Amino acid sequence: MRISDNQFSQMMLSSLQVNNAGLGNVLQQMSTSNRLTKLSDDPMASIKLLNLERESAAIAQYQTNIANVNTTLSSQEVHLDSVEESLQSMRDWCCGVLTVL
Repeated sequence: MRISDNQFSQMMLSSLQVNNAGLGNVLQQMSTSNRLTKLSDDPMASIKLLNLERESAAIAQYQTNIANVNTTLSSQEVHLDSVEESLQSMRDWCCGVLTVL
């Protein structure tokens, strides 16, 4: 079977279009610095990326919770120190009154 000039031209044109589309994808990835520009580019990598984003959000929430707990505990420690000083002062006063009597 012989290939005519018209068939050869069509094959070359089709090949150039496929290569041009691939080049367009590569240039888009380079310009955005992202390997995945659409979820359909790589479904498995997209799922992994979504899981990582979810885990990152959870870690950020844990860090916020830890900071809030540290602030609350510091505040409670200040209040407990104040109560301890008050109790110590009352004990000293009571001991002073008992020694006078």
